[in-house]
Amino acid sequence: MAKLSQYLTDNRTTQRDFAARLGTSASYLSEIAGGRKTPSLELAFAIERLTAGAVPAASWLAGFNGADVAQEDEKGAA
Repeated sequence: MAKLSQYLTDNRTTQRDFAARLGTSASYLSEIAGGRKTPSLELAFAIERLTAGAVPAASWLAGFNGADVAQEDEKGAA
């Protein structure tokens, strides 16, 4: 998934280091970051927590573009 790959690049974090913090293998994280695998719900939320929300768990859902979360945030603030 591009969002996770971009986060790792932007934060100069290796897949190996990030995978270790998640408690998963670097090869599995590579498959997730490359869009070949979808993380479990538990792992998706762990990624969201470790990225401080930069890679939301909802981003793994089909059709997610990030605007959905921003719109919900705006509605809640109104």
